[in-house]
Amino acid sequence: MSSALGLALVVLAAAILACGARAMYISSQQVQAPSDPEVRIRVTASNLPAGLLLRDSDLEWQSVPKSKVPKSSITEGVDLDIASGALLRNALNAGVVIKRTDVISSDSPGFLAAVLKPGMRAVSVPVNDVSGNAGLIQPGDYVDMILTQ
Repeated sequence: MSSALGLALVVLAAAILACGARAMYISSQQVQAPSDPEVRIRVTASNLPAGLLLRDSDLEWQSVPKSKVPKSSITEGVDLDIASGALLRNALNAGVVIKRTDVISSDSPGFLAAVLKPGMRAVSVPVNDVSGNAGLIQPGDYVDMILTQ
């Protein structure tokens, strides 16, 4: 009977070792889910009034998980820095995420109309080499004009 008991103990030990080896093999094969990478987005550095032409000092970068990035936010690497030099459409408090809809970039069609103060007007005047007043006015120059009647 002792030989049967010894054989049973050997089989039991082999079964336990086999189960342990299988568990170690399965745990080594499991692929861990990749962690959520962080993305930097633009936020306001302080309270900003509507109509402000944004500078770099008005804005900060904030790191957030990629899954929590708000829609239409300005992200580093994806967007060119459209916020710097743009006009702020509405007032924003400090630490608020700046979205593309909150700013008018300087190359947008409505930028000039948004920058002008109430009561001011802007008119484009075609300029070429002949009408450029002997080279004193170049295309892209700003000229003050006064009209009296």
